[in-house]
Parts: sequence; structure tokens; C-alpha cells
Amino acid sequence: MPALTVASCPVSPVPPALTADCAAAEVPATATTRQLQALAAVGWPPTELAGLGAGDADVLADLTHGRCDWASQATARAVAWLFDRLWLGPGPCQATRRQAERLGWAPGGAWDETTIGDPAAAPEGVRPARISSATRTAMRVEDSEELLLAGLSLEEAADQLGVTPRTLERNRTGRGLRPRTPGLAIDGDVPGPAAAARSGSVASPGTPT
Repeated sequence: MPALTVASCPVSPVPPALTADCAAAEVPATATTRQLQALAAVGWPPTELAGLGAGDADVLADLTHGRCDWASQATARAVAWLFDRLWLGPGPCQATRRQAERLGWAPGGAWDETTIGDPAAAPEGVRPARISSATRTAMRVEDSEELLLAGLSLEEAADQLGVTPRTLERNRTGRGLRPRTPGLAIDGDVPGPAAAARSGSVASPGTPT
């Protein structure tokens, strides 16, 4: 696998030619799911990848969490294109990185071209995650706070975290957190970069070129 970096391969949208004339065809989703999980491991969430042309954010979230056996060829090619350029990270979302660590998702370096699409293959050098249910819930709630502060709705945050909105709301309520408006800092929160940029309190970071 080539040692590419974001600096040497600037982030840019997927070329339209990669997804043209192949939207209807489907391929096994194993490689796409592992690529998305590897990108999550360095902080690239489905919402950001969708913005770069990888496909629909909800579909990407389903693929990331292994809820699909098949992927459209267009999505598979687009994800593979971004994976080749972004797998070393770092991505923009620490909550996504923490979630991937919590779930034991393998980084890109744990796979090669012969194993990433093989359902029977195991990632090299990765141990299964062993985290208690209580710790998992606490980490999920913490991650949801960051996602909500960044501007996602409860439904979007839940989808990105791989749970239903009802489960996430119950987790948050159980820890004494009331519903909140996406992107709005409350109870002494410090606004994150995305929320701060929308409010005009800090300059929005430039897009790599």
C-alpha cells in the first residue's frame, strides 16, 4: 500500500469519472466496510466522506457499521479512491476516531490488497476491543456531545455512532443530559471549531487544495 499522506495528496472530491455509469452495479461490501472503518480510525466520519463525493452519508454510515452485505460499484470505487489518499489521516473528527478505537476497527495498515476484501481474513496486529458496557455507553455519550456541538442533529449523531436515536437519547438522559440544539454550547461547553466557525467567533479553516 503506497505511503500517501493528506499533505502529499490534498483532499479533493472524488472525480466524477470514477462513479459514472456504474451506479446500478453492486459488489460485496467487505472491502468498502473495512476501508470506511479504517478511515474512521483516523478520524474521517461518513458525513465528511460524503462531502468529498463518496456517496450518501446514511449509506456510508450503514456500510461503516457493517449493516450492508453489498455496496454499489459507484460507492465502492469512490470509497477506495478516498481510502488510498486518506488512510494515514489525520481526519477532522476525534469522536469518530474514539468510536473506531472503542469498537476495535482496524486501521488501514492492518490490511493489504489481498486481505481487505476477504471476509475470512483478519486484520494484522489488531486485538478485539474489550470494553465494558458501562464504559462503552459513557464514551458514546461523550462522543455524542462533540457531534451535537459540531452541528449534527440527534438522529445524525446516533446514525454516525451506530445506534438508534432512541438509544442515544436514553443513554444521554441516563447521564443527566437534557436535549440540546445542535451546535449550541450549553452548561459551560466550549464551542468546537465547526460550531465556532458558524457563529463567526473564529475563522473557518481553509479547505486543502
